[in-house]
Amino acid sequence: MFRRAASFLCGTVLLLATPMLQAQPTDQIDRLRLGSGRYNGAYTLMVNDLRVDWYFVNLGLIPVCQNRPGHTAQYLDLYLRQASPRDRTIERVWNYRTGEQIRSDSDDSYAATMISLAVRHVRVNRDQKWWTANRRTIKDIADKVLLSSQKPSGLVSNFVGSTGVGYLQDNCEVYRALDDLGRHLASEKDPDAGRYTEAARRVAAGIAGLFDETKGCFSVADIPGDDKFYPYRTGQVFPQIFEVPLGDPEETRRKYKAAYAFLNESHGDWTNGRINDGSLGGFPHMDLGYGAALQGDTRRAEAQLRYFKSGRTPQFTGIHEIGWALRIEEELSRVPESRTRGASKRTQPND
Repeated sequence: MFRRAASFLCGTVLLLATPMLQAQPTDQIDRLRLGSGRYNGAYTLMVNDLRVDWYFVNLGLIPVCQNRPGHTAQYLDLYLRQASPRDRTIERVWNYRTGEQIRSDSDDSYAATMISLAVRHVRVNRDQKWWTANRRTIKDIADKVLLSSQKPSGLVSNFVGSTGVGYLQDNCEVYRALDDLGRHLASEKDPDAGRYTEAARRVAAGIAGLFDETKGCFSVADIPGDDKFYPYRTGQVFPQIFEVPLGDPEETRRKYKAAYAFLNESHGDWTNGRINDGSLGGFPHMDLGYGAALQGDTRRAEAQLRYFKSGRTPQFTGIHEIGWALRIEEELSRVPESRTRGASKRTQPND
């Protein structure tokens, strides 16, 4: 889905103030949290912003939920209350003060990232009470938003109840959610575990089908797509950052490496936002740095972290950007300094 950056620059709702980037990343996320009102427990998209975009919040909270179990559970409860009881989709909050909402630009990514956050919260925080109370609802969201929209190719449509588009980025998030859910249910010996694991396998097969051997890269979607740096080049890291298997481990590593090389063909320098076609929209896109770290490309990963930490615009306080920056730091702490440009060993999903 072409949501990741450009759509935010149109009609941006901001309160004028200076972004705060000197705090620790977890503290930065805390500063985006709403502590009262109808959206109590939600998080704004970025500093001094009036929007609550659940997709980006999900991504931002995944790497920090172990440090904020109470806040995470409260946020998840709010998400589940806001989701439609009929089809389990959710609308974006355009202005948390007035309550104005607008149609989300996809259904699959919102549901998928929430499911991954919920499973991670339950596992790392051992919140069995929350899971017992909400397991049925999480399954219902997976069934109505993801499984019901799965195409014969295995890819999931971006919108519920339509023959929509199977986007590369969205489906990598969908794979991760279904695999996370299936594995967790299997650990509980839940009889439904196999349904989600099989659906995840089919999504992975659909993503593998988007790989173009001639070009050495993934297509944007199962229809002709935009060839700008964003989303075409940026999407190349998504199979790896969401740990999608693309065949056996050797085949998976080969495709990850080829796609990463395609990202880095001459179009400017993404590590400092200088992309020739301007399609990054002012956002640093820290998911690219995480992809670099997984590839062992410490030079680019560290360069983008320096760029991120020097940022002085609201886009650099995006909750998802903070989350990806935290993942980069965590991955770099595991990577030997002598290792550069090697393929990550993490080619299969982790428990």
